Amino acid sequence: MDDFEFTAVTAEAEGVITETLPDTQEENSAKVYTEKELNAEADRRVSKALETFEKNRLPVLLAKAKEEAERMANMTAEERVELEARQREQEYSKRLDDVSRRELKIKAHEMLRERGMDICLLEVLNYCDEESVARSLTAVESAVRNGIEARVNERLRGAAPKVGGPAQRAFTFEQLKNMSRNTIAENMEAVERALGNFH
Repeated sequence: MDDFEFTAVTAEAEGVITETLPDTQEENSAKVYTEKELNAEADRRVSKALETFEKNRLPVLLAKAKEEAERMANMTAEERVELEARQREQEYSKRLDDVSRRELKIKAHEMLRERGMDICLLEVLNYCDEESVARSLTAVESAVRNGIEARVNERLRGAAPKVGGPAQRAFTFEQLKNMSRNTIAENMEAVERALGNFH
């Protein structure tokens, strides 16, 4: 059904929905579903999902709940109080970590903005503590800047100059004296450079 494009047709009296088939089939092929048929399909899928849950996940969850209930029943009142205190402390610690992480994320957001960097980099920073945020931000900034610098240098470098072409040749005074007029004309720039060196 994922390959189908559904188009709703308003037909109040019939409650009809039209299914348009993919382009690979005939253009005029369309199957009409009534609201009752769609509800039946939805019910079938939900029933199948519940059946799968009851078969696979529910027994595991029930076994864990039963173990926990048995463990709690075997505890003394003092042990229960200690367990509840530990659970409250863990929950408090988790909430405190979440708040701390949010605060660090806000600080990192400000630091990124101050440095002129993209906010999407928030996702790659380490939020264990303030020092970790600063270290990871510095590392990310360095990587980004080095990448940009490498690309700029690559573009600025361009193509290497051609070596050995007529413009790169250098002639001695002896070679210039023995050259024909055609050779001088072909190598005029190099000849002029060579003559300029002799003045």
